[in-house]
Amino acid sequence: MTLLGNRQRTLQYKEQVTSGNATDPAAGTVTILDDDTPAVTIGDVTVTEGTDASATVPVSINNPSSTDVVVSITTVDNSAADPADYTTTTVTATIPAGQTSVDITIPIIDDTIGEPTEDFGVQGTVTSGNATDPAAGTVTILDDDTPAVTIGDVTVTEGTDANATVPVSINNPSSTDVVVSITTVDNSAADPADYTTTTVTATIPAGQTSVDITIPIIDDTIGEPTEDFAVQGTVTSGNATDPAAGTVTILDDDTPAVTIGDVTVTEGTDASATVPVSINNPSSTDVVVSITTVDNSAADPADYTTTTVTATIPAGQTSVDITIPIIDDTIGEPTEDFTVQGTVTSGNATDPAAGTVTILDDDTPAVTIGDVTVTEGTDAECHSTSKYQQSKQYRCSGKYHYSRQQRGRSSGLYHNHSDGNDSSRTDQC
Repeated sequence: MTLLGNRQRTLQYKEQVTSGNATDPAAGTVTILDDDTPAVTIGDVTVTEGTDASATVPVSINNPSSTDVVVSITTVDNSAADPADYTTTTVTATIPAGQTSVDITIPIIDDTIGEPTEDFGVQGTVTSGNATDPAAGTVTILDDDTPAVTIGDVTVTEGTDANATVPVSINNPSSTDVVVSITTVDNSAADPADYTTTTVTATIPAGQTSVDITIPIIDDTIGEPTEDFAVQGTVTSGNATDPAAGTVTILDDDTPAVTIGDVTVTEGTDASATVPVSINNPSSTDVVVSITTVDNSAADPADYTTTTVTATIPAGQTSVDITIPIIDDTIGEPTEDFTVQGTVTSGNATDPAAGTVTILDDDTPAVTIGDVTVTEGTDAECHSTSKYQQSKQYRCSGKYHYSRQQRGRSSGLYHNHSDGNDSSRTDQC
């Protein structure tokens, strides 16, 4: 048997006296109270903004009625509101006699604003039919615009930028403030040498998309490679996803310049040239320089020994020495030199200009004119570093006579010529 809900039903009974001395009675009435009065229910529904254009809400009764059940439906704002999230709807839902459910539709608004999960109420009142008023139903709206938080990557130059200004952003605005807890994390750059550790709260106001945070950068005088540290964040409030870490890169302004020193040595005194390889400010890492010598007026192997060597300036220091053997010979030479070239093979430093090693000679020849003593009449010849050249000779009485012009070496006796103009000597010169 199908039970149809109704408020009440009545039956009338008539009786006639068929025997006996009595008057017929008036009709009696039997009233039947129904125990199947339908209860109206408005269903709870969850929809996704951007996916579901409308919410389809069922209006039901728990058992069929013998008459139409008419329910007046209206929506009521809660965390979701008209017109931002849905369209207010007032409609009549009629459940035909013998049926148990009908659907109503409520338009859902798709926007580009990040929002938390929101909801609104659907209320109903039975205006016709044998049914009880329903409790309100709820439509829950899931958001499809949840903002993604981004922490920007930033590059700064030490000594130029006192701070790193780091943007904390969301890709679309939120209906509520987005609060992000920010903290820095050491990488190749570290606190306190390179930057100051910073823990701060970044709040992106509702409707906006970005705020900046600042992190102090330390300026020192140490040569360093390019370094970086991380900026991490966690969303503590608001409808947004946690960000990936950002990176702050620090460019150095103290890149050391390598210098190869100029050196002067004296052959025979200095067995080697001690050449300094220096940087103008210390580095945070070892600076390695490949050194080689190159001939100039001084050459290997006559004047020095070709040298190829690696010079390593330890981190925190500024200079090391290299030695180059100097050759001591006995040959008189002018001042000579060779170069010392270098190339940085490791470390944060610039290549040097070539240095020069100057060699002073210790074998410069000394000219000496000898002292001589001769005895006239005994020593037929005198030897001198002067040279004499005959310009004219002629024989006179077995003697040789010469003119006064003398160059080169000669020998002979001087006598008075018959004309009396030449001098005469008994020695030979």
